[in-house]
Amino acid sequence: MNYVARIGARVKRLPMKLASVQWRRFPTKRDIVKETIRYAFGTGNLGNFLVASSDQGLVAVDFGGKGSSLVEPLAEALRKRFPEENVVKDAASMQGIADRVSELIHNPASESPIEVDLRGSEFEISVWKALQKIPMGTMTTYGDLATEIGAPGRAQDVGAACAANTIAVVVPCHRVVRKDGTIAGYRWGIPRKLMLIEREQRALGFSLTYTPVDFKNGGRDH
Repeated sequence: MNYVARIGARVKRLPMKLASVQWRRFPTKRDIVKETIRYAFGTGNLGNFLVASSDQGLVAVDFGGKGSSLVEPLAEALRKRFPEENVVKDAASMQGIADRVSELIHNPASESPIEVDLRGSEFEISVWKALQKIPMGTMTTYGDLATEIGAPGRAQDVGAACAANTIAVVVPCHRVVRKDGTIAGYRWGIPRKLMLIEREQRALGFSLTYTPVDFKNGGRDH
């Protein structure tokens, strides 16, 4: 068989080999199951708020204004944050969480664990986890928090992570102050931060002061 004949034989056998090939279609966006983010609104004397949760826990507690017309922008902001997810209003299934957050805002002593789904950079998540160790009614500084997570000298970065926190009160970034004890900025406004701190300290029976947190003791009082 010459060279041309060998090529012809291969061509004749080619369809037989193709018949055994398993063809698979690559998945598209339409094939991917979207995650569902459920949300509902709550009311309180610090303003109306939105709570949102994935199947793993809270992804947002966001304050709005006191007027009912001012809560829809919170829902729109949530949709922009999760453009690829199925964001749905679900007051029925979220009512229990909204009530727990409302109770926590009004009565800090009722503090009880609420599952959260932290989403951010590795550094941000380390800051947010450290925030959850700060006991109700006490405060720490941005510098001390940076040292606690193994990043001494990165107080400004800690401040930025606090500003990026989207889960108000439950992840208590309001418990962090400047090194001189003065109140720094707050994503939801300094007046709210002051009111949250004042309520917590009143619940413990003392006035607004800076009480350092003993992280070596697990972030708990002696």
